Amino acid sequence: PAASAGRLALRQPGQARRRLAVSGGVVAALAVGWAAWWWGLGGRYQFTGPDWFEFESPQRVTFDGNVNISAISPDGRYLAYASMNGPDEILHVLRREDHVDKPLPITQSQCIGLTFSPDTQALYYVLKNPQEELGRLYRMKLPSGLPTLILENLDSAVTFSPDGQQFAFVRRAEERGSSVSSILVASTKNPADARVMVSKSNTQIREQLAWSPKGDEIAAIAFPPQVDAPTRPAIYLFSLDKRVRGEFSSHKLRSLSFPVWMDDGSSLMLSSKAEGAEQSRLEQLHIPTKQFRELPSALGFDSISATKDSSILAAISLDQRSSIWVADANHLEDAHRLLPQAEDIRSLSWSGDEIIFPLARTGNVNLSRIGKDGNVETLAAPEQCVEEQPVSLVSGRAVIYSSNCATGGDDFNLWRLDLKTGERAPITNGSNYDQEPDVS
Repeated sequence: PAASAGRLALRQPGQARRRLAVSGGVVAALAVGWAAWWWGLGGRYQFTGPDWFEFESPQRVTFDGNVNISAISPDGRYLAYASMNGPDEILHVLRREDHVDKPLPITQSQCIGLTFSPDTQALYYVLKNPQEELGRLYRMKLPSGLPTLILENLDSAVTFSPDGQQFAFVRRAEERGSSVSSILVASTKNPADARVMVSKSNTQIREQLAWSPKGDEIAAIAFPPQVDAPTRPAIYLFSLDKRVRGEFSSHKLRSLSFPVWMDDGSSLMLSSKAEGAEQSRLEQLHIPTKQFRELPSALGFDSISATKDSSILAAISLDQRSSIWVADANHLEDAHRLLPQAEDIRSLSWSGDEIIFPLARTGNVNLSRIGKDGNVETLAAPEQCVEEQPVSLVSGRAVIYSSNCATGGDDFNLWRLDLKTGERAPITNGSNYDQEPDVS
């Protein structure tokens, strides 16, 4: 698999019509005031429609194929990214004007967050040691400087208020048998004195937050608990006084991440996954009209960030392709390729002389099989869901796998597929993440 940090140049659409022309005589001041309030609150979009973004062809920036996370500075001068180097990571700060790259080795930790200060004077990054499960926030002055430990016990990247005086982050804890996710706000001058802004039980708040350009609210993505509905992400807009100003979701999306405010704060750009897909894509949420729109692209995009003026969007491009090879156990040097390069294939299983594996040729990730002749066919009628990690029964009559076919969303259960009839049947159920079946 190959991953690279990409640059997407965004072109803002034309300006909306300025205002409605009012003909006739005198209009009462009250009516004018109401119209202005209605227009500013989003009423104008009933006439003009949402201001959707378009992007130009992506420009590739890195070429090592091992990028995990990235961020572009507010002024567009720097691109920070972390890439793998064997078992360790290397943090890079690339100066875009002359491509000068400053690498910083990271040992025994993983970078889970990269954020530039609003004035681009410093880079803040969060490292987490998998063994300790404790995130640490570091600050590094730019263009060159030594990292300084700022704060401990973080579970997300930080996001700054527009004036740079405060930053917010996520912290998780276990309280009385329940998992609690909280959003905390801290002063840059006294980070240790952080206060809880929002706290939710049994609700996962994702690792990325976004402080609005106006400074009055913070966007967060969370998976609220569900009883009789599939688990789906929702975008919340929290005001600084702990109120929920907005909640947005789409039944077509099972995953959302990396919210980024665009333009004047009327929309969010996000990385998303559709109901039956594994590849991430770009999604724009127009807040006044509560509409979602996919930005079509043949590439998958993750770990997105943008400049302050929304003219450049940086993202990691996920272009992962796989082949299936077959060899005799006694002559591995004579392997031959059974399936040419296709999309990312992460699991497979023998079933007699055939190989069963997930494939997205139907538009969704459904189980398929390939025989000695190289012909590929789906095992059953395509479903709008993700089917993966197949394990064949010894009898060869059925296959066990993990899927979200029951209700959609991000709930994965174990299923059984009869290879003769093509009928699917659930083995487990509920709001779980059941994966990697192992059949004796």
